[in-house]
Amino acid sequence: MINQKGQAFIFGIVAVGVVTISTLLTIAGAQVFYQNSSYSLEAEKATALAEAGIDKAVASLNSSAGSYSGEGLGTSGIPFGDGEFSIKISDKDSVTKIIEATGYLPNKPNPKVRRTVKIETSNGVGASFKYGIQVGEGGMELGQGNTITGSIYSNGSITAGNNNN
Repeated sequence: MINQKGQAFIFGIVAVGVVTISTLLTIAGAQVFYQNSSYSLEAEKATALAEAGIDKAVASLNSSAGSYSGEGLGTSGIPFGDGEFSIKISDKDSVTKIIEATGYLPNKPNPKVRRTVKIETSNGVGASFKYGIQVGEGGMELGQGNTITGSIYSNGSITAGNNNN
Protein backbone atom coordinates (compact mmCIF):
# COMPACT_ATOMS: atom_id res chain seq x y z
CA MET A 1 0.00 0.00 0.00
CA ILE A 2 2.80 2.34 -0.74
CA ASN A 3 2.30 5.42 -2.93
CA GLN A 4 -1.48 5.19 -3.09
CA LYS A 5 -2.12 8.81 -2.29
CA GLY A 6 -4.45 10.50 -4.77
CA GLN A 7 -6.29 7.33 -5.77
CA ALA A 8 -9.59 8.78 -4.46
CA PHE A 9 -8.91 11.98 -6.39
CA ILE A 10 -8.53 10.08 -9.68
CA PHE A 11 -11.70 8.07 -8.95
CA GLY A 12 -13.53 11.36 -8.23
CA ILE A 13 -12.33 12.91 -11.51
CA VAL A 14 -13.51 9.85 -13.47
CA ALA A 15 -16.91 9.90 -11.72
CA VAL A 16 -17.36 13.63 -12.40
CA GLY A 17 -16.37 13.03 -16.04
CA VAL A 18 -18.95 10.24 -16.44
CA VAL A 19 -21.69 12.38 -14.86
CA THR A 20 -20.74 15.39 -17.04
CA ILE A 21 -20.75 13.34 -20.25
CA SER A 22 -24.10 11.74 -19.33
CA THR A 23 -25.60 15.17 -18.62
CA LEU A 24 -24.31 16.61 -21.90
CA LEU A 25 -25.67 13.65 -23.87
CA THR A 26 -29.08 14.04 -22.21
CA ILE A 27 -29.16 17.77 -22.99
CA ALA A 28 -28.07 17.15 -26.59
CA GLY A 29 -30.79 14.51 -27.03
CA ALA A 30 -33.41 16.88 -25.66
CA GLN A 31 -32.18 19.62 -28.00
CA VAL A 32 -32.45 17.33 -31.04
CA PHE A 33 -35.94 16.21 -29.94
CA TYR A 34 -37.03 19.85 -29.54
CA GLN A 35 -35.69 20.83 -32.98
CA ASN A 36 -37.38 17.85 -34.65
CA SER A 37 -40.67 18.60 -32.89
CA SER A 38 -40.53 22.26 -33.92
CA TYR A 39 -39.80 21.34 -37.54
CA SER A 40 -42.62 18.77 -37.58
CA LEU A 41 -45.07 21.34 -36.22
CA GLU A 42 -44.01 23.91 -38.82
CA ALA A 43 -44.26 21.30 -41.59
CA GLU A 44 -47.83 20.48 -40.48
CA LYS A 45 -48.70 24.20 -40.48
CA ALA A 46 -47.28 24.60 -44.00
CA THR A 47 -49.28 21.58 -45.18
CA ALA A 48 -52.43 23.07 -43.61
CA LEU A 49 -51.71 26.35 -45.45
CA ALA A 50 -51.39 24.45 -48.75
CA GLU A 51 -54.68 22.64 -48.05
CA ALA A 52 -56.32 26.01 -47.32
CA GLY A 53 -55.10 27.10 -50.75
CA ILE A 54 -56.72 24.02 -52.31
CA ASP A 55 -60.00 24.81 -50.52
CA LYS A 56 -59.89 28.43 -51.72
CA ALA A 57 -59.14 27.33 -55.29
CA VAL A 58 -62.03 24.84 -55.39
CA ALA A 59 -64.44 27.42 -53.92
CA SER A 60 -63.22 30.05 -56.40
CA LEU A 61 -63.56 27.62 -59.33
CA ASN A 62 -67.13 26.83 -58.23
CA SER A 63 -68.12 30.48 -57.86
CA SER A 64 -66.45 31.63 -61.10
CA ALA A 65 -67.74 28.81 -63.33
CA GLY A 66 -64.21 27.48 -63.80
CA SER A 67 -62.49 30.69 -64.91
CA TYR A 68 -60.32 31.10 -61.77
CA SER A 69 -56.61 30.74 -62.62
CA GLY A 70 -54.89 30.99 -59.24
CA GLU A 71 -53.17 33.73 -57.28
CA GLY A 72 -50.19 34.53 -55.12
CA LEU A 73 -47.75 33.48 -57.84
CA GLY A 74 -45.62 36.65 -57.64
CA THR A 75 -43.00 37.39 -55.01
CA SER A 76 -45.50 37.33 -52.16
CA GLY A 77 -48.20 34.80 -51.37
CA ILE A 78 -51.68 35.14 -49.93
CA PRO A 79 -51.38 35.79 -46.18
CA PHE A 80 -53.30 33.32 -44.03
CA GLY A 81 -52.75 32.42 -40.38
CA ASP A 82 -49.06 32.08 -39.54
CA GLY A 83 -47.87 32.03 -43.15
CA GLU A 84 -48.77 32.43 -46.81
CA PHE A 85 -49.92 30.24 -49.68
CA SER A 86 -49.96 30.43 -53.47
CA ILE A 87 -52.29 28.72 -55.93
CA LYS A 88 -51.46 27.60 -59.47
CA ILE A 89 -54.15 26.14 -61.72
CA SER A 90 -53.49 24.46 -65.05
CA ASP A 91 -55.63 22.49 -67.49
CA LYS A 92 -54.95 18.78 -67.87
CA ASP A 93 -57.59 18.42 -70.57
CA SER A 94 -60.85 20.12 -71.51
CA VAL A 95 -62.61 18.86 -68.37
CA THR A 96 -59.90 18.35 -65.75
CA LYS A 97 -57.93 21.02 -63.92
CA ILE A 98 -54.79 20.53 -61.85
CA ILE A 99 -54.66 22.63 -58.70
CA GLU A 100 -51.28 23.05 -57.05
CA ALA A 101 -51.16 24.98 -53.78
CA THR A 102 -47.99 25.67 -51.82
CA GLY A 103 -47.90 26.73 -48.17
CA TYR A 104 -44.98 28.84 -46.92
CA LEU A 105 -44.01 29.40 -43.30
CA PRO A 106 -43.43 32.19 -42.25
CA ASN A 107 -43.69 33.81 -45.72
CA LYS A 108 -43.10 33.16 -49.41
CA PRO A 109 -39.98 35.32 -49.93
CA ASN A 110 -38.11 33.68 -47.01
CA PRO A 111 -39.71 30.31 -46.31
CA LYS A 112 -38.44 28.28 -43.39
CA VAL A 113 -40.75 25.44 -44.44
CA ARG A 114 -42.54 24.89 -47.77
CA ARG A 115 -45.12 22.20 -48.54
CA THR A 116 -47.04 21.61 -51.78
CA VAL A 117 -50.37 19.83 -52.27
CA LYS A 118 -51.50 18.91 -55.79
CA ILE A 119 -54.94 17.62 -56.83
CA GLU A 120 -56.89 16.98 -60.01
CA THR A 121 -60.48 18.15 -60.16
CA SER A 122 -63.29 18.21 -62.68
CA ASN A 123 -66.86 19.45 -62.86
CA GLY A 124 -69.28 17.23 -61.03
CA VAL A 125 -72.96 16.60 -61.48
CA GLY A 126 -75.40 18.00 -58.96
CA ALA A 127 -76.32 21.12 -57.10
CA SER A 128 -73.71 23.35 -55.56
CA PHE A 129 -74.59 26.00 -52.98
CA LYS A 130 -72.39 28.59 -51.36
CA TYR A 131 -74.62 28.42 -48.29
CA GLY A 132 -77.44 25.99 -48.15
CA ILE A 133 -79.39 23.01 -47.07
CA GLN A 134 -80.00 19.98 -49.25
CA VAL A 135 -82.93 17.74 -48.36
CA GLY A 136 -84.00 14.52 -50.00
CA GLU A 137 -87.46 13.21 -50.88
CA GLY A 138 -88.76 13.48 -47.31
CA GLY A 139 -88.86 17.25 -47.52
CA MET A 140 -88.23 19.69 -44.70
CA GLU A 141 -90.29 21.03 -41.82
CA LEU A 142 -89.21 24.16 -39.95
CA GLY A 143 -90.52 25.26 -36.59
CA GLN A 144 -90.90 28.92 -35.65
CA GLY A 145 -88.22 31.63 -35.77
CA ASN A 146 -85.64 29.95 -38.03
CA THR A 147 -83.23 31.82 -40.27
CA ILE A 148 -81.59 30.26 -43.31
CA THR A 149 -78.92 32.20 -45.16
CA GLY A 150 -78.60 30.82 -48.67
CA SER A 151 -80.51 28.31 -50.72
CA ILE A 152 -82.62 25.26 -49.94
CA TYR A 153 -82.86 22.29 -52.29
CA SER A 154 -85.55 19.70 -51.65
CA ASN A 155 -87.08 16.81 -53.57
CA GLY A 156 -90.05 17.04 -51.20
CA SER A 157 -92.14 19.77 -49.67
CA ILE A 158 -90.83 22.54 -47.39
CA THR A 159 -93.15 23.48 -44.53
CA ALA A 160 -92.33 26.51 -42.38
CA GLY A 161 -93.88 27.87 -39.19
CA ASN A 162 -94.21 31.54 -38.22
CA ASN A 163 -91.38 34.11 -38.21
CA ASN A 164 -89.02 32.20 -40.50
CA ASN A 165 -86.53 34.05 -42.69
